[in-house]
Amino acid sequence: MSGFWIGQFSYDRSWMGAPVSFLAVLTEDNTALSGTISEPNTIGLSSRELNAFVSGTRRGRSVSFAKTYDGASDAAHRVDYDGTLSADGG
Repeated sequence: MSGFWIGQFSYDRSWMGAPVSFLAVLTEDNTALSGTISEPNTIGLSSRELNAFVSGTRRGRSVSFAKTYDGASDAAHRVDYDGTLSADGG
């Protein structure tokens, strides 16, 4: 999973906002994942961008990680993700 990833995420139905694009730079060492994520600031007005640190694991196609916002802008909380890589690893 090491490398640059471009994608989108959506908030749950209670928020109903448009999908948010992001750029992730990830490093995988054995099963450990680390890296950074940058995304547009859709929750406040103090900056145009939010930045976060990533820490997690990959086992086979299963991926779990925490995104922890750096607190430099409108976000300083943690969001946990669980997912599955596609068969081609994309």
